[in-house]
Amino acid sequence: TSPNLTPDDFHSLSLIPSNRTIGRTILENPDSKFGNVVLVEIVNAMTPIHVLAVQTLASCIRTHIPSLHETRPMYLELGYDIDPGLGGNSPTHLAPLIGIFLPEVVEDMFRVMELAYQTAGWEQISIRDEMRMEFESEERAETHPHPRELGFRASEHLNYKDFAEGLADHQDGPDTAYTVNYAF
Repeated sequence: TSPNLTPDDFHSLSLIPSNRTIGRTILENPDSKFGNVVLVEIVNAMTPIHVLAVQTLASCIRTHIPSLHETRPMYLELGYDIDPGLGGNSPTHLAPLIGIFLPEVVEDMFRVMELAYQTAGWEQISIRDEMRMEFESEERAETHPHPRELGFRASEHLNYKDFAEGLADHQDGPDTAYTVNYAF
């Protein structure tokens, strides 16, 4: 076990929070009566013990597997020679180790995604996309499958201490159907 987590802490990892609520939702087109929801805020999305567990795992990875930590200026990620002020971040890559060492946290992350998915009404979009694939030969990359069908493409513990300006607007690319961010 980590020096930051006690044996009792490990037993607490399976507890499901009862105070999780829906915060703000942001629409793609707020002026439209039928705008697509692009963001759902989940209040108390992660328990304090899960936060501690993720931070402990990230620290352990940075110490013992430093190749899974990097400093990532966004301009280099996008292929620019000069930084036009895009900022960046310093991720510690947790996948697949988070699933091995903290499966309870991963399971709870799926519960949070499911809550956002249901709140936003994205299930109707998934059904529409499944029908398009079946009848119109739509490409899978253009669909919005149920989050459980996807798993995690990436899981990163991010910090921005090396980038005073933070991280500029960007797209995670076509392989990202859903993005879940937890603010610790």
